[in-house]
Amino acid sequence: MSAPRIIKRDQFLQTHSLEPTQLAFLASDMSLRQYYRLNAPKRVLMDAPAPENPKQFIQVAKYLQHCGLRAPSILEHCLENGFVLLEDFGDHTFTAILKQSPGREKELYQTSMAVLRHLHQHAIERPSFIPLYSIERLLIETEIFIDWYWKAVTGENPKPNIKEDFQNRWKKAFKSCPLTSQSLVLRDFHVDNLMIVDEQDGIKGCGLLDFQDALWGSVVYDVVSLLEDARRDITPAVVVEMWQYFLDEIPSPEHQNYKTAAAILGAGRHTKIIGVFTRYAVRQGKKDYLCHLPRLWKYLEKCFVIPELQGVKDWFDYHLPVHQQNIPAL
Repeated sequence: MSAPRIIKRDQFLQTHSLEPTQLAFLASDMSLRQYYRLNAPKRVLMDAPAPENPKQFIQVAKYLQHCGLRAPSILEHCLENGFVLLEDFGDHTFTAILKQSPGREKELYQTSMAVLRHLHQHAIERPSFIPLYSIERLLIETEIFIDWYWKAVTGENPKPNIKEDFQNRWKKAFKSCPLTSQSLVLRDFHVDNLMIVDEQDGIKGCGLLDFQDALWGSVVYDVVSLLEDARRDITPAVVVEMWQYFLDEIPSPEHQNYKTAAAILGAGRHTKIIGVFTRYAVRQGKKDYLCHLPRLWKYLEKCFVIPELQGVKDWFDYHLPVHQQNIPAL
């Protein structure tokens, strides 16, 4: 962090009678955002320098609260400089709990799915500040793969005709995606971003994190994000049971459409994340996430069995066959 930004940060804290010397680094993510903790009183400081947009985080947090879900309370903010003081949810992420108590897996995933069901039942009309999850946005996300992973494994930028063919095949696949119910899509809905708060059970005790990039799209997207987690393997029987829980709310004749939509959107998501993890390794030298690429390739292989993705599968089979679907040697 630059010296001028530290000065602005300290001034923001002092304006709200908080002591900058109490700040302790808490976490960062793949964006420019960083988080710090204060203990007296207990607060979390979000430091979101431009071009990050803390205004969107605040709007989505308030919307989630309006829907009856547990997003952090916004205590103070300075949008001009990108500082937000948040309620501190503590340290009990679902990921941390599962490491200590693997036997709680089914319980925590049931809670997660209950949160999604509640969200889909209450977020039924798109707010003006939530953009649509359009085909154009989906295509931009899949491009991250060819712009970063391709170069990492081949050593060169993709030729224009190869990239155009890649984009056209994905566009056709996304256009073939069946219509499903629409709702708020949090996009990074997985156990790293879910917490137990105040030792409460159920959705009231489930804290939500990392939702500032929310869009309005298919209700299956966050189900895929949760159950096809890029970072961890989930017990197969739990996955089956959670999908059944989700489909119980949907008329039986529509089940296949929802499964097809999940495969198409899931394939796009997994492709994007392979690119995102590679970009993170190249740009920031953070190679820790590359160990998850084999899991993502397995997810993709599973998605590619549907006919709507045959064109995309053919592209991968020709340009990046299995022996090239590996961890880049950066």
